[in-house]
Amino acid sequence: MQIRVSFLRRIGFGLSIVALVGVVALVELGCSSKPDDAKTEQALVQKKLEPFELDYPSMRARIFTPYCVGCHGERSRVNLATYENIRQNLAAIERVTLIEKSMPKNAKLTEEELSRLGEWLAMGAPESKTQSQELPTPLPSEQPVEVVAAKFSSIKKLVIDQKCVSCHSAGGSASGVNLTSYRELMGSPRELVIAGNPDESGLMIALTRTDSKRMPPPKNTEALDAPTIEVIRQWIDQGALND
Repeated sequence: MQIRVSFLRRIGFGLSIVALVGVVALVELGCSSKPDDAKTEQALVQKKLEPFELDYPSMRARIFTPYCVGCHGERSRVNLATYENIRQNLAAIERVTLIEKSMPKNAKLTEEELSRLGEWLAMGAPESKTQSQELPTPLPSEQPVEVVAAKFSSIKKLVIDQKCVSCHSAGGSASGVNLTSYRELMGSPRELVIAGNPDESGLMIALTRTDSKRMPPPKNTEALDAPTIEVIRQWIDQGALND
């Protein structure tokens, strides 16, 4: 009987040792993950503390990379992946971020980001600090930005001619719906524009739908922004005049 009790005590002691080793291992494992988590958190804090300089590297790190290039990369019609591409779109960047405030679509720039971006654009969008001191002339985007008005002449110039007629014209891939003139638009058998009734006008339906038949086509370009669509709606609601 004593031998059996002693044997059981040895087994119990052995199990205690195994359990203790397991607990120590778990504690060590938990502790070993803390430095990595701390480093990640420290990196995020450091990024927020980085100076917001008025040059391209800072604008790229603080605005274009986190907010823009996910959608406006090299395969996008509006490419903002490089400084050269951004220089080609300065007027549009100013319009959609500072005037219309329709971009970024899925986020909102802080007041500081808007202010610094505006300053950078006003300086001529310098690539470096040195360049900012060498730019004697204002950048093109300082010129008044033409905004779409509820007039056919404005809608044709800023929307139809830029986003539609490449397909919707004689010889285009969608020549059956010709949008090259007021007469073609208003005389379309598809009832593209019903004066005074934007909700039943084919043009508004095409611009606001969310499936693959949306216009402009999703595979070719992004949808018109909400302010532009609202202007077109107003033009139709006010009688769709040829002005």
